[in-house]
Amino acid sequence: MDPITSNYTLSYQPPKPWSKFKNWFTKPDPNSSFGISKKLLFVLGFSAILLLAILSYILFYLPKSSPQKAAAVPPPVDNRAQVQGVKSQQSINREFAFPLRDDKGKEVAKIKYVVENAELRDEILVKGQKATAIKGKTFLIINLRVTNEYTKPVEINTRDYIRFVVGENTDQQAADIHNDPVVAQADATKLTRIGLTIDDKDLKRIKLLVGEIKSEKQSVDLQF
Repeated sequence: MDPITSNYTLSYQPPKPWSKFKNWFTKPDPNSSFGISKKLLFVLGFSAILLLAILSYILFYLPKSSPQKAAAVPPPVDNRAQVQGVKSQQSINREFAFPLRDDKGKEVAKIKYVVENAELRDEILVKGQKATAIKGKTFLIINLRVTNEYTKPVEINTRDYIRFVVGENTDQQAADIHNDPVVAQADATKLTRIGLTIDDKDLKRIKLLVGEIKSEKQSVDLQF
């Protein structure tokens, strides 16, 4: 018996592992107007809702990092010297007028010389540096107001117009604390001071003699 022969060959191809999964999403839905699988629409819709939920959480519920505050800048250091306040003060307010002379000795204007007050201090500033009186001593400071009525600036040695008589001694002492020569600008007033160091035991016996050198002076008694 002759063997059976055929003009074609049967072949078998096993199904691909993802074909069912692919068809599950891509198989058209005959009831959909767009021809899209309902299952695919469900997955896309669920993914959109999940994405929206994640974005909402990030925007509204996730703690926001506050911007870093700028580092605090420390205040500038004040290196200016400080001194103790006035121990005692006596008001004087005495005004004197002294002639301003040119090189030939001719009077060209007047200088108003006002003795404002006297102070007792333990510390003062001398050229920006603090000076402290030793034990048993005190700084006697006389505050002045000098007015130049001339039309040009003038230099004045303010200590030349006051002498101090302290304690039982009758000698006239000149100020050793001063800012001389003081420059008083034209038609202007200059504030300055003079002073000296005295013994604490002599605070009750102080006299100022005010006037030009080699001329009559007016006396001002201080009572601390």
